Amino acid sequence: MDNNTLAKTFDQSILRPESISNDEIKRVCEEAKTHGFRGVVVHPCNISLVKELLSGSNVLTISVCDFPHGKGLIKSRAKDIKEILKLGADEIDVVANYQYLIDDDYRNFKKDLKACAKEMEDKALKIILEVDYLKDRHIKVAVEAICKVANEENKKLIVKTKTGFAESHILNQDALRVIKKTLEINNMYGKIQIKTSGGIRTREEAVSLIQAGAHILGVGKGKELLASN
Repeated sequence: MDNNTLAKTFDQSILRPESISNDEIKRVCEEAKTHGFRGVVVHPCNISLVKELLSGSNVLTISVCDFPHGKGLIKSRAKDIKEILKLGADEIDVVANYQYLIDDDYRNFKKDLKACAKEMEDKALKIILEVDYLKDRHIKVAVEAICKVANEENKKLIVKTKTGFAESHILNQDALRVIKKTLEINNMYGKIQIKTSGGIRTREEAVSLIQAGAHILGVGKGKELLASN
């Protein structure tokens, strides 16, 4: 896989407290345009700046909701998504309320997911499962719920593995395997894409995730990753 193709899978994030100065945001946006990244992911307060910096390019302005913990109220999360879209976000990555999954409260997990998806209009919503806190059975049920909501609401949903903020307990490759298999069983692989994120540090690892079935990669240092071995 050549670097141009690989770069088009990169969602470059600027979400950590130490990396959100205007100078840093400008630098990352220039790199994203130069290398042809898929998108740049920022907090809602930075959407306007990033939208301006990426103007005239094909790089998406992506923001986050209830990040990184996913513990907000259902109505609050849905309202926040609506406001983030008004700011000009092309996509949103929302952290799933994985507490519902841990507690086997699948009814409220789906209710929350549905409320968030309804606000998305025709734009893509990525559901961050935070798989490091989940067991395989939780991941399967979550993906099944995502499939149902995508069909019921006719929305573009994407399954994402991690925020990158949790302590790593599960490899992206292992979570990807469970997610992909569940999507295939529900005849939704390809219709619902997969984003793997968190701890992708080498070009070799990035390529292996794409080859294993991921469509999008969440990265922190895209330029350096392309140059790594």
